[in-house]
Amino acid sequence: MAKVSKIVGWYIYDYYQWLLDKIDGHMYPYYDYSLLLNELHSIEFTYGIAMDQNRANDGIRLRVEYMDENLIPDLFYKEGIPCSVLEMMISLAVDCDQQLMYNGVTHNVAKWFWLMIENLDLMRMTDDNFNTDYVHQQIGNWLSRNFKMDGSGSPFPLKTRGRDQRKVDIWMQLCGYISENFYR
Repeated sequence: MAKVSKIVGWYIYDYYQWLLDKIDGHMYPYYDYSLLLNELHSIEFTYGIAMDQNRANDGIRLRVEYMDENLIPDLFYKEGIPCSVLEMMISLAVDCDQQLMYNGVTHNVAKWFWLMIENLDLMRMTDDNFNTDYVHQQIGNWLSRNFKMDGSGSPFPLKTRGRDQRKVDIWMQLCGYISENFYR
């Protein structure tokens, strides 16, 4: 299992609240996952497949989007702070939604984010049942690609046999998942 790295210094309250707004983190029933969401924001998104650098860049791009929306000067942006798992997953949820939005599916970033949480077997990590070690184990297994060939244990498990999902970048996993579940 990969070591899960902690991010230090990127706990800017307004930005974090803005992230939670994107995934309905303040709304029922998701407000009961504050410990999980905070933990995901403290874990650095790491990757072993070069193309997944794009997912990290997309997560960091959320910071720029936040600054643009709120007219915050570039001084607010702190370079060198790595992308968190939460940032990457939210940016990926935005991408999921955009992939299907043009085909008449409603705009719902939160749906995609929470579906990934469910697929990672983290829905039981409510504030009343939160276990840091379990969260780190699940995220560590995913980031180190210690999940099943079909993607079980990752955000995008497939029902059919095909290419080993442990060797496919996250974007291709997403495309396979969308294709299998929404275009058949």
